[in-house]
Amino acid sequence: MWRFAAAGKHRSAIRRDKFTLGFALALTLAVPAIFWVMQDGLLGGIWLTIKLVVVPFLFFVHIIGWTAYIHHVSPDIRWWPRRGWSHFAGQTESTTIFQMPRLINRLWFHDIFVHIPRHVDARIPFHQLVHAATAIAGMYPDTVKVKRFSIIRYVRSTRSCKLYDFEAGCWLSYADAAV
Repeated sequence: MWRFAAAGKHRSAIRRDKFTLGFALALTLAVPAIFWVMQDGLLGGIWLTIKLVVVPFLFFVHIIGWTAYIHHVSPDIRWWPRRGWSHFAGQTESTTIFQMPRLINRLWFHDIFVHIPRHVDARIPFHQLVHAATAIAGMYPDTVKVKRFSIIRYVRSTRSCKLYDFEAGCWLSYADAAV
């Protein structure tokens, strides 16, 4: 996304966002490093920067990757080849809405697991995701998948969904794919 060169009316806004993000990142990396170089030397500055920036970033990337994985990989989720893909199929049939424990959802995830409305329109604010999901599920009750999150279901999916067979329209384990 950083290398994306936007054209048209959004170009100046995207350039401004890139500059702002780049400046904030440089400042976030430089300030602790300079402070600790002055106090504890170069290794202390590098270590502080790793603790304050790199480790939280890696944690964030892991959580976002896991979140995307559980929304889009399950034996009952179909992926579409380019010739069969449509906006409707991609937005509703290829993702899931997860019901998380209320405390975890409110304190940490802010309804990020109510995912289908994010595909339909990414501008829907977090506080409206549940209402949008209810409306979408009401319009397409046979299409929208709503599941209660379960560690057991997650482990089963990770074991059985290793490769996707676009011709058959299903997930395969490594053993099934070898046959």
